[in-house]
Amino acid sequence: MNQTNTPCRWCGKPSDDTHHLFRRSTSPEMVDDPNNHARLCRLCHQYATKYKEVEQLFQWYFFLKPEEAKISVEYIAQSMQDMSYLSPRDICRFRNFLAGQYCFLSARFQELERQEPFMWEELRKTVQSDARADKLYRRTVQGIEQNDLKQELKKMEKMLSSLKTNHEQLMKEGNFAGL
Repeated sequence: MNQTNTPCRWCGKPSDDTHHLFRRSTSPEMVDDPNNHARLCRLCHQYATKYKEVEQLFQWYFFLKPEEAKISVEYIAQSMQDMSYLSPRDICRFRNFLAGQYCFLSARFQELERQEPFMWEELRKTVQSDARADKLYRRTVQGIEQNDLKQELKKMEKMLSSLKTNHEQLMKEGNFAGL
């Protein structure tokens, strides 16, 4: 596999690293198994190895059937917007995917929030007001990413809420087909 042009399997950005889905320390027999490898960007690789929950999510995500691997936040949003019929199974799959993605993104958001006071303090030294320091921070790479994540998390919360409502309605109607 040509790894130089391979996108990150999680976020789609250019990949930098090969991640072992099952750790070398716990599954040494799988070190050279290509099915145990996923090309990831540096940031996604750091999260996959730092957070056990994210690592388990990656294992689940990468071993999906090909048709299930096509799930993305955009795909779910489009499915919901098209007002096409969503089976209970689709709703459950979408909710599981969104919950996992939400955990992943909220971990990054929390990390940015932890860094914000230190960056803000440095910016505050260069300007005369707190409001100006806030504006400058919001224009930094971290500030932009933090705002983008905040918007993405809000969107996912709305989608999860809507899917929950749809699921409850289907259950009330006794429509269990597709589960």
